[in-house]
Amino acid sequence: MQFRFACVGLLASSALAQTEVLLWPDGTPGAPANAPAEVVSNRGSATQPNRSVRGVHVPTLTAYLPSKSKNTGAAIVICPGGGYGGLALDKEGHDIARWLNTIGVAGLVLKYRLPRPKGHVYGSSAPSADAFRAIEIARERAGEWRIARRRIGIMGFSAGGHLASTAGTHFKGLGQRPDFLVLVYPVISFTKEIGHGGSARNLLGPRPSKELVRDFSNENRVDYLTPPTFLVSTSDDWVKVENALAFYQALHRHSVPAEVHVYERGGHGYGILPRGLPVSRWHHRLADWLKDRGLLTPPKPDAKRIDVYLLIGQSNMAGRGKPAAEDRAVHPRVLTLAKNGKWQPARDPIHFDKRVAGVGLGLTFGKVMATENPQTRIGLVPCAIGGSSIKLWVRGGFHRGTKTHPYDDTIRRASLAMRDGTLRGILWHQGESDAGKMPTPEYRQRFQRLIADLRRDLRAPNVPFVAGELGRWREDTAELNATLSNEAKKAGVGFVSSEGLSNKKGDAAHFDARSLREFGRRFAKVMAATRRESDRSELQHRK
Repeated sequence: MQFRFACVGLLASSALAQTEVLLWPDGTPGAPANAPAEVVSNRGSATQPNRSVRGVHVPTLTAYLPSKSKNTGAAIVICPGGGYGGLALDKEGHDIARWLNTIGVAGLVLKYRLPRPKGHVYGSSAPSADAFRAIEIARERAGEWRIARRRIGIMGFSAGGHLASTAGTHFKGLGQRPDFLVLVYPVISFTKEIGHGGSARNLLGPRPSKELVRDFSNENRVDYLTPPTFLVSTSDDWVKVENALAFYQALHRHSVPAEVHVYERGGHGYGILPRGLPVSRWHHRLADWLKDRGLLTPPKPDAKRIDVYLLIGQSNMAGRGKPAAEDRAVHPRVLTLAKNGKWQPARDPIHFDKRVAGVGLGLTFGKVMATENPQTRIGLVPCAIGGSSIKLWVRGGFHRGTKTHPYDDTIRRASLAMRDGTLRGILWHQGESDAGKMPTPEYRQRFQRLIADLRRDLRAPNVPFVAGELGRWREDTAELNATLSNEAKKAGVGFVSSEGLSNKKGDAAHFDARSLREFGRRFAKVMAATRRESDRSELQHRK
């Protein structure tokens, strides 16, 4: 205990400032009219507190900020554990925040509502609502707290690990998404085989439905957008190590960067207490992981954000024009996500669906957007597949000619790109395979479904979607073009005219290179207008 006192004293001296803010300054949602005071018990001492808090009705976020000389711009929201019945506020909260300050990371201790305090029921969504609000506050106060908005993670211990993993898998919009997860001896699952019954009862109630149990067993919620994750557990933990392993396996299946450390001994609830066991140094492994991800080095002041745009559809989006010198000239702020998943300077052909890929509309689009937005980099994500019917642009759809899954591959590549940037728009040009063959009502229904599915699966409900008109030289495109034009009357959807554009000589399916460059300029103009409309709608919705 003497070592513990010395350790805490050292950590406390390194913190530059502590600021406590209310999560809900206008009143906690669902709180009783005369909420009783919190119940605090201290299992430690006045100099070495080890408090447990129950009955939280006024949730708060306490910011421990590192000194200016150490600050890395990274921040972590910390969720103490306690089985969703209490909060181990010190050993899994404030002590952790002080240690994070020593490596230049802001520690933001979350005192969140528990689902069922005595005499009241908030319900299963209250803890996660508080966690999402904490992330939003961190981003809102990024300037004041010297935090980089894209370096905000969330960390949890035990049931707090379940809450942190919920924040990483249940977010509804990218503004709620944490940038990384740290899960320490976490509860992940509520299944009979590996779940923690006490946490499940406290969060979900005594008789939850099978659907609710499955939904909050967070190994089932992992997808390509789940943030990179660091996990710690021990083989002798009474919260079964299979919780951490199941989450890791789900991350691995979805190609999400993850690291898991399983120690032989350590039990549960050790925080960063020195126990003379290897597990006592887990937080040093965390520091290594944060360093390896570049989070312990301050971001470069001249680094520009990446605005991500998806290029989807079939061959005219992929590009079949003949490249010229201007198509090989790179713009310093226009990138493309290559086949290997790495960003590189964009030059045509940027698609790789087939060997005949050539000049498309994407590169010119990117250059115009970069010129109009000098504070950003433009990230183009080529996903178009030549010869793909809209029937294949669904989950599980398979294109035999290229042996690809157009929709699933788009979600995977978009998720990869969104780790480095923000999705700003989706460009669609498709229909040559369906014009004159698919009934207009069916195409309209599939088109509407595609937009809804992409917005849902990419957690971007308001992302602009811009579709291009098929070549007018074809007589069988009129009905499909009318459908696309009518759909553009809906909020967040744009339509790009192909009037005056021409096809390649002897090729009735594809635009020539000159027309594709002009098409790219038109797409940029319509995308900018659709984005402004979407931004206005979202602002009005927030008000």
